[in-house]
Parts: sequence; C-alpha cells; structure tokens
Amino acid sequence: MPDGPAIIPGGLAEAGTGDASLKALRQVEIERALIDVALLRTFVSSRNDTTLERAFAESSFPVKPPAETPTKDAFLRRLAELEGIGVEGLMRDPAGVAFLFGARDTLNAVAAPADAYTIAFTGLYSGGLPEAGTLRERPDFAEMRLQARLSKAAIGTLAAGGVIAVMLAVWLSVHALVGKTVLDQVGQTAAALAAIDKEIAAADTEALARLDPKPGPWMAIVPRLCDRMSILPNLANPEPPLYGYEGPEHWLLCDRRREAKFRNDVARSELATWIDTTLSPPMSWLPGLSVRNVEMHTSYTSEQVGRALLSSLGVYYLPVLFGLLGGAVYAVRRLNQKIVSSELHPRDWRHALFRIFMAFLLGGCIGLFFSPEGTKFDGPNGEITLSIAALSFLAGYSVEVVFRFFDMVITQALRVVHAVAPAATAGRAT
Repeated sequence: MPDGPAIIPGGLAEAGTGDASLKALRQVEIERALIDVALLRTFVSSRNDTTLERAFAESSFPVKPPAETPTKDAFLRRLAELEGIGVEGLMRDPAGVAFLFGARDTLNAVAAPADAYTIAFTGLYSGGLPEAGTLRERPDFAEMRLQARLSKAAIGTLAAGGVIAVMLAVWLSVHALVGKTVLDQVGQTAAALAAIDKEIAAADTEALARLDPKPGPWMAIVPRLCDRMSILPNLANPEPPLYGYEGPEHWLLCDRRREAKFRNDVARSELATWIDTTLSPPMSWLPGLSVRNVEMHTSYTSEQVGRALLSSLGVYYLPVLFGLLGGAVYAVRRLNQKIVSSELHPRDWRHALFRIFMAFLLGGCIGLFFSPEGTKFDGPNGEITLSIAALSFLAGYSVEVVFRFFDMVITQALRVVHAVAPAATAGRAT
C-alpha cells in the first residue's frame, strides 16, 4: 500500500502532461489550418484563371466542399464564422474543426497545382505576401523562413552562374570561330598560291621552250622564272639579250605570286597567334589543351595543331558548355514560373542543380552521336542544319527527351538481341 499513492499521482501527472501536449498540438494544427485557409482564399480570389465556383459547379471536381455548405456564399460565410470563433472556440467545436480541414482540402484542390504550403513559401521567398508579417513572427514557420532564405541564395547563385556560363560560352565560341576563320584563310591562300605556282611553272616551261639555242644541261643552273626576274630586272627591256624569254605578262604573274605569298604568310602568322593564345592561360588550364613539351610536337604543322585544337573545342568543350547552359536556362525558367504561380518549394533549387548536372553530362556525350560539321533535319520550311553546340543546348534544355531517345534505342536493341538469340540457339542445337 505505501507504494500505491506514489504510483497513482505519477501516472496522473504523466497523463496530464500527455493531455497538455496533445492539446498544444491540436491548437497548432487549428492555427495552421486557419492560416492555410486564409492564404488559399486570398490566392484563389486574386487570380482570374482559378475560381472557387468550380468546386460547386463541376460535378467531377476532385474534392467537393463540405455538404453543409452547398453554395459558395454559404461556404465563405461558414469560414468567416469559424475565423470569428477563434482557436479557443474551435478547440471546443469538433464539427467546426472538421469543416475547417475539409474546406482547406477543397481550397487546395481549387488552387492546384499550388497549395497552402507553396503559397506561404513563395510569399516568404518573394516578400509579396500580405500575411508575410504574421508568418515571420510565428515560431512554427521558422524552418520555412530559413528554407526561403536558403532558396533565395541558391537561386541567385544559379542565375549568376547562368550569366557567367553565357559569357564563357560566347567567349569560347568567338575564339573557336576566329580559329576556324584563320584556318580557312590559310587553306584558301595556300590553294591560291599553289595555283599561281602552277601557272608560273607552265609559263617557265613555255618560255624555255622558245629559247634559241634550245635549252640544254646548262639550264639546270638557271633559276626559276620569278627568281631570274628578281636578279635580272633589265630583262624587262623590250630588247633584252634573250628576247621573248621574259615579258610583261611574266612580271604580272610574279607580282600576283608575291601578293599571294604575302597573304599566305599573314594568314599563317594569324594562325600561329591563335594557337599561342589557345595554349596560354587561361585556355591552357583546360584539360587536354596544354602542351607540356613543345619539342615533342615539332613534326606537326601549324595547320594540324590548329585543327586539333579547334576539334577539341568544337567537339568536347563547347558541347559541354552549351549543354550546361541549356540546363541552366531551363532550371531558371522553371523556377521563375513556379515563383509567378506560387508553386515554389524548398526542394526545387536542389532539383534544379540535379537537372543542370544531367545537362552537363548529356552535353559531353553529344559529340559521340553527331558530326562536328552539323546535323541536317527536315524543318517546316525546308532542311535546316544544327551545329553540335546547338544540339548540346537543346539536349541540356530538354533532358527528358534525350533520355527517352536513349531508352528507345536500348529497347530496340534489346528486341533485336531477343530476336536473334533464339535463332542462334536453335542453330547450335541442330
């Protein structure tokens, strides 16, 4: 018996503590439901594309209002009555609490895809919510306020990163375009110089054939046409010792060659400058672009080195960068849409990071499937050609489309394997 009184009061104390905790939890739930209903009602009434009348007019509405309020006016009056009762009165009114929770479900269905949580979170993020002051004072919204500040910092960082990615993509694209232009100029000037050399060789052969006496072994020491004219300028005289050997047309031909040689030298000098820029910081910090020992590469011409560097930029670095840029554009656009429609959630910026990472991976893989010169597609106004950078941007922007394409390819390959495997097994059996 002595232990009885000690145990019973203790049990009563524990029961009282449990009742107090349950009462406090119920009070918080009711307060939160009142706030949610207020947020949802304000959100629905402030939009033209979302009306509360849908819940009463559409028979197929997913969450019908409580049966005791068959019209919108009755529904709103009942909500106003419950708000006037307050939290303490609702705690003694189970029917009122049930109506409040049911009304919240109905308003959530009307506001969908937004809900009370995303409306509150977006309001704390943007600061444009009328009830933001009340939410900032409530301790049960402390975690949401922290997540809103974290999301604001993360989304701002994503936007700044997107701007940097655009600037880097433009800079690298311009650099690659300059390299391609210089390489094309080197090829064109070299072809023009080779064509003029061919003309000079033909003119030289024709001039030597007209000589009297005819050329013999001694002609082996005679310089080429333009070299002879540079050391014997007096042969341009109308009556030279070897009349008809060189004439005005030959002088014009050699002038054309000097001009073509000058253009080719300038183009090669510009190519050398472009290569030096590519192999210098900050470009040389990119993996695969730095040349540690230049003496090991003396057997390569400047055109070969230029083409290799240009291919590295065009097939690997630019697709990765534009894929990343496409993912960043999609993520920022999607986040902005959610902010406008009050659908922002604390997890959204983390999903955006994963989306950008997948776009980064896909951008690096585009070069495995498409040609660096571009890929032709049938467009509404004829055939169009998309560069590998454009394809990488589209792949980064629409990751789901690319993954569905990969799944389709794998599915088709598996069908072929499954179709061939039984035939091969039957052949071995026979």
